[in-house]
Amino acid sequence: MSEEVKGKRDPEHSYSLKGSSFYGNAAVFVGSGRQINFFGISFSLGVLLIVLAVLIAGGFIALNIYRPLEGDKPTQRRTGPALSKTNPDDRFHVADNAGFLNALDPATGKELWTFHPPGTLRVSHKTMGLRIYVLATGRRTSGFYALDATSGDEIWSATERQCVGTPIGAASDTVLVDNGERVCALDEQTGEAKWFVDGWFRTHAIEANTLFSTDGTSVMATNLATGSLKWEEDTADGEELFAAKGILYIAGDNSLSALDGRTGKQRWNRASEGLNAQDALLTETSLLVSDSRGLHSLDVHTGEDLWTQRITESGRPTENSGTLYVPSSEGARAFSKSTGAELWRQGEGASHSAYMHSHGKALGLLYLFGSEITAVWPSSGMALWKFNTPSSESPKPVLIEGAILIADGNVVTALDPLNGKVRWKHTAQGTVDDMSHSYLTALGVIDRIP
Repeated sequence: MSEEVKGKRDPEHSYSLKGSSFYGNAAVFVGSGRQINFFGISFSLGVLLIVLAVLIAGGFIALNIYRPLEGDKPTQRRTGPALSKTNPDDRFHVADNAGFLNALDPATGKELWTFHPPGTLRVSHKTMGLRIYVLATGRRTSGFYALDATSGDEIWSATERQCVGTPIGAASDTVLVDNGERVCALDEQTGEAKWFVDGWFRTHAIEANTLFSTDGTSVMATNLATGSLKWEEDTADGEELFAAKGILYIAGDNSLSALDGRTGKQRWNRASEGLNAQDALLTETSLLVSDSRGLHSLDVHTGEDLWTQRITESGRPTENSGTLYVPSSEGARAFSKSTGAELWRQGEGASHSAYMHSHGKALGLLYLFGSEITAVWPSSGMALWKFNTPSSESPKPVLIEGAILIADGNVVTALDPLNGKVRWKHTAQGTVDDMSHSYLTALGVIDRIP
């Protein structure tokens, strides 16, 4: 016979445990004969532990998915919905080797318009705000076109040979085109030629109404408004140019120098073996470059090291809120921008990194691009999701608010930035050569992977 265990004697609140052949070893009687059965004490404890574990796990997941970054305002806690939301006026642009340029809706993948001049074999393009500039190469002739990025309507075209080439940039109501033999300046509104400069150039940079160009042995500065030569200086090693705040940086395989953008006079020069100039990052106070010795943070005024870090085969860094995120073959690493102190490292190798922005502010996740796309928390490096990417020969991924676009052969795939799930796929006419984006308002700031 089972033993009764009595509690309080108040009949409305008293309870007892009694044996029961139907309900197992124990049943609970609560006041006035009301009975609550738990199929035995051991089963009750098991259920309680399971519920408790679910609650703890759910709280942990919620904390990690929606927790704000350090220093974020409380209004930025809704990371999930912000990452997944797309702007209906945004566009993905996909160019393929069959000569087609397509505009796709980031939310659905619907083809909004197609540009394919008759006889075109290949198209290359550059998106600048609400304009797309397209070089269409055909069997017999080639053309240069300005399109409305939203509608795909042709605004103007240039067919003169001297003004048909690869778009390199735009400034001061001028579009610049390089055809390999000369640089031509076209009026942004009409497409009429303003001026041209003859010569073969390795690379260009635009800053402060000036076009900087180098052929590898000298660098020249051209007035964007008139085409007149401002200055020209010899340089022994000029592979890449980048300019900001009145300073022109010239990077070669074994040296890095800074010139005054107005006069061409050298400010500083330093030896740098195996310099990776293409992935240099210029911040407000420093220049981030990598070479055979590692990653260097340089003083923009003197070229002296502020700090260095040993890192192998690093890609282009990303900077946000005082932290540098550096992808490399040995894994992504985070450093303090001011001191170079390492904050965390993530074990997967990557070649590029980027934030997604909205209204001029970085959203809560950092994306690493390599053999797979990895979404990580910037504060800790903890991976949130991963997605296998196509071969390295495919175009670099494009981030637009609410979507990530990747290409493999003639198939482009859009991923949800919050969870990495496939949203839609689109099949192009030919192998995808290049991808870009456009957006309707300045509030929707979007990052292209460098």
